[in-house]
Amino acid sequence: MENIILQHIIEKLPCHVYWLNRENVYLGYNIGQAKNFALNSTNEIIGKTNFDFHDYGTAIKLNRINELMYVNR
Repeated sequence: MENIILQHIIEKLPCHVYWLNRENVYLGYNIGQAKNFALNSTNEIIGKTNFDFHDYGTAIKLNRINELMYVNR
């Protein structure tokens, strides 16, 4: 029940929420992020990477930023 409530809260947040694994593969995201990527469903991003949505240089930069989260933990 708690996971369902948390999922509904994340879905309705007005900001972009997403999460990736250590290999920078998207595991989930909310409606705000889906709209940013022009996707119709919150399941369409799962299994994709920044390279699927951005040019090479931008994808590399975003991956480096994401990797900093693991270094500092």
